[in-house]
Amino acid sequence: MKVLTDAGLAVPNPRDVTGQRCADIHCAGAVAADTLSILVFGRSRDAQLYEASLSNGYQVGDVVLEFAPTTDAAQITAYETVVARAAG
Repeated sequence: MKVLTDAGLAVPNPRDVTGQRCADIHCAGAVAADTLSILVFGRSRDAQLYEASLSNGYQVGDVVLEFAPTTDAAQITAYETVVARAAG
């Protein structure tokens, strides 16, 4: 989350949803905001499998971004660019 806000990207209303999300999808941590959710997995393979089940996701390493339906294409590209650069 910090890497996104440090880059000047909006991450409105972030909240920890690890307890609600991770039991079902076996992630290590999850934060939801109005524009996207960030899910961290223990292994990149688990992240890749989860991202493949999404129609609105992006995966790099052990991190998956799951975009809200209201997030526009320009925002999605900006989030993806920053996360890919950070993983770099």
